[in-house]
Amino acid sequence: DCGAIDTMIRELSVYEKKPDGPKLDRQVLERDGFDRLGDPLFRTFVAERTADDGSREPIGYALYYSKYNTWEGRTLWMEDLYVKSEYRGSGVGFALMQAVTKQTVDEGCARLEWNCLDWNQKFYKKLGAINSTETDGLLCYPMFTIREGRKTDCRQLVDMIVELGHYFKTVTGVDNKQTVSPVVSIGQLEENGFCADESRRMFSTFVAESVADPNQLVGYTMYYPKFSTWTGRGVWMESLYVRQEFRGTGAGAALMAAVAKKALTDGCERFEWDSYECNHGSMAFYKKLGSIDTTHDYQIVGRKEDCRQLVDMFAELGAHQKSTADPDTKWTDDPIVSVQQLEEDGFCAEESQRQFRIFVAQSVADPQTLVGYVLYYPKYSTWTGRGVWMESLYVKRECRGTGAGVALMAAVANRALTDGCQRFEWDCFELNHGSVAFYKKLGPIDITHDDQTVVFRLNAPEMRQLAARAKRS
Repeated sequence: DCGAIDTMIRELSVYEKKPDGPKLDRQVLERDGFDRLGDPLFRTFVAERTADDGSREPIGYALYYSKYNTWEGRTLWMEDLYVKSEYRGSGVGFALMQAVTKQTVDEGCARLEWNCLDWNQKFYKKLGAINSTETDGLLCYPMFTIREGRKTDCRQLVDMIVELGHYFKTVTGVDNKQTVSPVVSIGQLEENGFCADESRRMFSTFVAESVADPNQLVGYTMYYPKFSTWTGRGVWMESLYVRQEFRGTGAGAALMAAVAKKALTDGCERFEWDSYECNHGSMAFYKKLGSIDTTHDYQIVGRKEDCRQLVDMFAELGAHQKSTADPDTKWTDDPIVSVQQLEEDGFCAEESQRQFRIFVAQSVADPQTLVGYVLYYPKYSTWTGRGVWMESLYVKRECRGTGAGVALMAAVANRALTDGCQRFEWDCFELNHGSVAFYKKLGPIDITHDDQTVVFRLNAPEMRQLAARAKRS
């Protein structure tokens, strides 16, 4: 029914003399009311007319949702009641009101409430409804409006970026390295987001504007396009912020709804963002919207049956490393580990005998196909105790940039913390600039020179020579 409801919402806005009011469409109604698995944001009743040929035509609707009153407990709020003009006066509106009222009673609610325009009270007074504005002095105030950001907003946007930095500092702890100073200036923001040539703009914004003071912004969201080789067009929300006095008013959800609507209009398949895990308020807010936590979507513990594909990826990784290394590098011709050796060393029945651990990234489109892996094992330091060493990380070319590498490393980091490790370490070819840049984004410390250490290795022949000394002694 969402297509018909969407049409009637727009007809109602014209009837209420606010034709530019509706900001939703059919897809948003379907998502918020029918795709939330038992937790819809609203519910509806629809009145239908049955034609002579048996076809049915929606001619009215009532949209309502639960609310809570601190004096009386559970109540229902009726957001809309509408009947098409040619069917008014025939009892359709009354029947819809009856259905909502019965639902209110059936759910044990203490009240059914709604608002209407002051020139449209007659129908409701006939039902015996109480005008709370007259009896209790209750008034309804909208607190904000949502619009696209403008160049003239940049001063206030920078102010809120600073406030967001302070907020991050609060929720992540005083010892983190999160800066509280804005990286971008007003001029840079104006140039990068509001230049005359739209094709050169690096981001877009929506802002929440105070109704009481239209010159005062109370929140913003910044977003930009992204592209996935799996799903195509998408949008990434870089930041969302609502000033403290407006939190809990719906401003955050309204800003995200504006981005979601724009993303759908532009043909996007995904709307993604990140959040500090310790920011419990934000995490709870996002979960209420029905979002999926994809942090660990890629990581799955490797299995014995993966060994064939793992060996294939070892070979791909070897070829990749050779392609990025110095041409004069002398590579050994030692064979890559076999499938059988991998099965014995990593997946034997006796866990204490396993030489390594592994996480794999699995294709969603084809769960039998692996698109990446990380191989790691415990290490021990006499200075810091338990640690973990990442021997290799690899993601197939077509899946790079999708977050698979980060997800695999996050799985190792999470396991290391669970095991009480103090360090997570690995090495990388210095000339592999892509990998070096990738790792630096994760915030690791380059200890190559800081610790003034030199890494040594003994291959099998040299190990045998050294071991022979032990036999002689």
